[in-house]
Amino acid sequence: MGDGNVKSQKKQLPIKRILTWVVVCAVLVLLGIRVNDAISAKRNPTGSGARSAGFGWGRTQELTTVRVQAVKQGTVQEFATLSGTLEPSYQVDVTARRPGRVESVQAQVGQRVEEGQVLGTVEHRDLLLQQRQMEANLAVSQAGLRRAEIQRERSYADYQRVEQLFEQKAATEQELKNVMNQLREADVQLEVARAQLEQVKTNSEMLQLQLDYVNIDTPVAGVLLSSSLTVGSQVNNGASVARVAGIDPIEVVFHVPERDIARLSVGQPFSIEVDAFAPKKFPGTVAELGTTVDPTTRSLKVRGVIPNPDLSLRPGMYAKIDLFIATADQTLTVPREALLTDSNGLYVFVVRDGRALQQPITVSVQGREMVAVTEGLSEGEIVVTVGQQRLRDGEAVRTVGSEAATVTGQAKPNLTAPGGGGSR
Repeated sequence: MGDGNVKSQKKQLPIKRILTWVVVCAVLVLLGIRVNDAISAKRNPTGSGARSAGFGWGRTQELTTVRVQAVKQGTVQEFATLSGTLEPSYQVDVTARRPGRVESVQAQVGQRVEEGQVLGTVEHRDLLLQQRQMEANLAVSQAGLRRAEIQRERSYADYQRVEQLFEQKAATEQELKNVMNQLREADVQLEVARAQLEQVKTNSEMLQLQLDYVNIDTPVAGVLLSSSLTVGSQVNNGASVARVAGIDPIEVVFHVPERDIARLSVGQPFSIEVDAFAPKKFPGTVAELGTTVDPTTRSLKVRGVIPNPDLSLRPGMYAKIDLFIATADQTLTVPREALLTDSNGLYVFVVRDGRALQQPITVSVQGREMVAVTEGLSEGEIVVTVGQQRLRDGEAVRTVGSEAATVTGQAKPNLTAPGGGGSR
């Protein structure tokens, strides 16, 4: 009897352990489901999809919450955001026209200069001495010319007097020939004096040109970009010693994609922003369109001009460009954020009778915030602006936003039958 009871207890012990483990596992599974539902609720408190109420019975299908806005009439301006570099309108190298040592410097880098303004001078004491000598030679030549003119006047007077006497038979033919020769000699001396004076004047002008060459001046107006002129430095004839550039107006060079070339024209407005003066905008206009499209980048080189009276903009600056492309007035508009695209083109979701319906559209001008719609929508229709990425065509939605109250036929949640299981 004792042995039989012991054997019976040993057989019941494994069965109890198995039942205990089954109960424990079931409790753990139920706890896991509870924890999973709690985590899902935190992650997606208002999103679409089924949420469990209990253990699969009485499950509720929640609506997707979206933000909406009405289609309205308005104006849309399209800008192309590009990047470019500021460059001078022109730049000229200033060269020295006389070798020598720099004697003085009259302009500093960054200074605005006028055409012909002297930037520096080269030593020229030897030319000053030559100038004094040339002035003396000029005075001697002028005096010689005056003497030759007086001598000629006297010779001519003698010739007239003797000629009258000869006509009156009071002078011989030889005397007439003598005064005639004297007159001719006076004419020759006068021509020589005049030639000598012209030669002295020519030499004086050449000397003056050499004196002008001691001044290193700019051939154009602009801003002195760079200069190697310092007092005591040596310069060579024809060597570049400075650079003058035109930066008022200043130019910006940028490239426009090939798709926008047809909408470009000279005089088209734009604005630029540079980091040094952000967020200040500097207005400009397109001045020149390139003649060829770069085969590598498929873009066209464009030059624009920007007024720069205070010289705040400098060559080499990086510029962010807003180029005006097109405008559409009195057109249907929707927020740019509402647009979606697929293989068939652009579309939006419109809300009708509480459901989001996929609607293909055609747009023209695309602004930064709004786009102009030419086909597919009517004024007053409600489009989804936030949450459309997770929608399916025909899905029931709950709307929020300033135009949410205008949506009619708001859909109600769908309830599945108890025991239907639903989806998780």
